[in-house]
Amino acid sequence: MTPIDIAIHLEAPLSHNEIGADMGNVTLFRRAARVVDGRVLRVPVISAGALRGIVRRLLWRETFDRCGLSRETVPGWDRLYAALANGGTIEAAETRISPDVIRQRRESLPVLSLLGAALYTSHMAGRLRLGTAWLDCSELGTGALSMHDLVTETSTVRHHDAEEQDPDVSGVGPMPTTVETIITGATLRARADVSAELEASAMAHGLDLITHLGGKSGQGNGLVRIEHTGDGSRYVAWLEANHAAVRSTLLRLCDELQKAGKSKAAKAKDKREAAAPVSDTDADTDAERKLF
Repeated sequence: MTPIDIAIHLEAPLSHNEIGADMGNVTLFRRAARVVDGRVLRVPVISAGALRGIVRRLLWRETFDRCGLSRETVPGWDRLYAALANGGTIEAAETRISPDVIRQRRESLPVLSLLGAALYTSHMAGRLRLGTAWLDCSELGTGALSMHDLVTETSTVRHHDAEEQDPDVSGVGPMPTTVETIITGATLRARADVSAELEASAMAHGLDLITHLGGKSGQGNGLVRIEHTGDGSRYVAWLEANHAAVRSTLLRLCDELQKAGKSKAAKAKDKREAAAPVSDTDADTDAERKLF
């Protein structure tokens, strides 16, 4: 097992939404409960899922670019991209799991081995174990400042350009928003553990690719500098030496994913059509067909 310690240094305010907190135009920063000195604290965090998700997209987009694969060049691109860069979904259970297929995919696609995916009829577990990134703060004994001092609110309002358009006609008016952010200069820390060296190097390289985290990057938020104890050079060299083989493997996988089964949307459409009532005209047409 290869451990990777991760420090996320904020070079701009960071916004990371609290899941399930519907407060209209007010966005709260995500927090997680933690027992500290016998009391429960809700500490600002970056979720492991969010960090894992950005690493997944960055690594796969780099792979696709290096292999010359895109929507324009690959039939069935949507299913390939969704399965790998978005984590995929399960449409139907696989009746038989082949260890040889899983082993071959791990050897030929280390990013898939690292992060795993739901490949429509089978699930491949990733070798990455990633923890929540906790804010350095005095409450946790990891920083000098209180977590309450490291979180602030930023309010903005969209200019609706009333001299050029009538909001009563367009429906577009001022849109005030308030966002809770962690302030510039703060640090959050997490730890990753990976059970294979090449995959650990891929994780380190994925961290190297990150420049922004969280939401509202178009409004000046989310710029980060990440330090870690991993080394991405081995994976970078591996990809350079093997991108042609990776391309062939991905094209073969793409073909397999097309055959994996109908999409959920197609299945739902078939179900609706089967349940739809038959009109008199349709019935007459069917009766006429039987005469010939």
